[in-house]
Amino acid sequence: MPHLMAVTFEDIQTIGTVEKNKREKIQVKLVSVNGKPCLDFRIFFSTAKSEDLQPSGKGLCLTQECMSELLPLLEQGLAELKNLKPGE
Repeated sequence: MPHLMAVTFEDIQTIGTVEKNKREKIQVKLVSVNGKPCLDFRIFFSTAKSEDLQPSGKGLCLTQECMSELLPLLEQGLAELKNLKPGE
């Protein structure tokens, strides 16, 4: 059985939050993972019992290097979305 390393995950700063739908929000945070700074994109949700947002297991935690490669692709994808007509 492979040995699993412990992961140290520390919140540093919340960058912002975007509403995904009535019950879910996407939160962007600057975090430290094993001492390495990363951006964490995580879906938070509310339940019928509580309005307090709870983190889900759904999300991405990306290094600066990965973000540098991903950002141009996101910008290209956004430009393509803007060019699509409804129903395409």
